[in-house]
Amino acid sequence: MFKVGDKVLYPMHGAGVISEVEQHEVLGELKDYYVLEMPIGNITIMIPVGALNELGIRYIIPKEEVDGVIKSFSTRNFEENVNWNKRYRENIAKLKSSSIYDVVDVYKVLAKRDFEKGLSTGERKMFSNARQILFSEIILSTQMSFDDVKDIIDKAVSQTFNTSDASDA
Repeated sequence: MFKVGDKVLYPMHGAGVISEVEQHEVLGELKDYYVLEMPIGNITIMIPVGALNELGIRYIIPKEEVDGVIKSFSTRNFEENVNWNKRYRENIAKLKSSSIYDVVDVYKVLAKRDFEKGLSTGERKMFSNARQILFSEIILSTQMSFDDVKDIIDKAVSQTFNTSDASDA
């Protein structure tokens, strides 16, 4: 059970801080909800307390793990499925997995695809989602600004693809 002030990751949405626990009546039954404040986009999300495991809610990574996450841009190999539907389903499954390393894989694959060929509308939305998930967790873990995290990730992507310009990623 989490408590107010805990920093958690909500797969497919990103990391946030639990600001309070509220009760709401749903279908005549009182249920508890965590109120999650997100650092990107100034969004508030309500998460049912009883559904934490099935939603994959977890504590964010410790600050000490962030360097390993950044290094994983160059050390983790990834395969990109050529079939759009399969690639999309694989990427969605990775984003839902609650593993920051799976999110890095999705971000890296889509950054490379965007750099080389451009992204479809669906993949552009997924790329934006992967970016929000990745950036929000690193921001909360390190207390760095969005711009500092963006610079670090852009540099990691640039080095991974040996490009001089990954800043659009």
